[in-house]
Amino acid sequence: MNPSDYIRYVAGMDAEELKKEQKELEKKMELVKTVLSMKLSDENIVESAEKTIAQSVITPNDIKYGLLRFPTNSSISQALNKGSIITIEYKGLSFECSVPKLEKYPNQKGRINGLKKVYDQFKEFAENRTVIAELDEERYTIKILEVK
Repeated sequence: MNPSDYIRYVAGMDAEELKKEQKELEKKMELVKTVLSMKLSDENIVESAEKTIAQSVITPNDIKYGLLRFPTNSSISQALNKGSIITIEYKGLSFECSVPKLEKYPNQKGRINGLKKVYDQFKEFAENRTVIAELDEERYTIKILEVK
């Protein structure tokens, strides 16, 4: 819809309908901001009130050792509990992985172990590919949204 048609469309709405339209547009704008921030940011770390999204570039060592590593300063890294078990979801499947204690290597915050089974099963996980993931803190689950 072009701007002129949209103005005519909203001009015919009452106050309640306009409030509803405004809320819907605000939700859409939040999504646009999230995607734009991901495309513009080097680390592609984006937070909204409901979701924490970050990305990780797969290295040869990640494939070899079954690791998924997010930037240390990302919100996902900050939310990971040392020594815990976390669920990774991809394509409708769930995988139990672990967050190491890292007492000897605190600068490796954001690392998740145990993804070898994921990498072996799904060939899209390859060197230099980018993993975009979303953290659900309530369920303590990371959902892999895309591998590109």
